[in-house]
Amino acid sequence: MGAFWASRLLSQFLYGIEAWDLATYLAMAAALLGLSAIASYLPAQQAGRVSPTEVLMED
Repeated sequence: MGAFWASRLLSQFLYGIEAWDLATYLAMAAALLGLSAIASYLPAQQAGRVSPTEVLMED
C-alpha cells in the first residue's frame, strides 16, 4: 500500500513507466521475495550443519 501512495507522490520523477505499472510492482515483489529467501536460506544452511546435541552440551 505504501508503494501505491509513494508512486503518486513520485510520479513526476518516473520516466518511461506509469505510476501504476503492474509489471514493475510484480518485478519488485519477486526481487524482494528472492532476496529474502536467500537471506534466510544461507543462515539456516549453516545452522543445519551443527549437531543439536553439541549445542546443548555447550550450555
